[in-house]
Amino acid sequence: MTGYVGPSTGAALDDVGNKLNNALSKSEENINTQLDKLSSKDAGEITHAEIMETQMAMQKFTMVSSMASQTNKALADAMKSVCRNVS
Repeated sequence: MTGYVGPSTGAALDDVGNKLNNALSKSEENINTQLDKLSSKDAGEITHAEIMETQMAMQKFTMVSSMASQTNKALADAMKSVCRNVS
């Protein structure tokens, strides 16, 4: 059963999607920063903490990416519902 999804719901989903996409971009930048730090060092100079920091940045990126994907799917489904109910 599909309920009516009004424009305010679509706008709210769009806002959440935009926030997640921004978080995804920031997370990607964080990974690139970490990788740049690591690549500027010799292997023997890299600390365990730096490796863990990079690993955490990658895990965060994966989590945010998954959330953004799910939200974008929900947004697309909501927009389809809005179009069906308006037409």
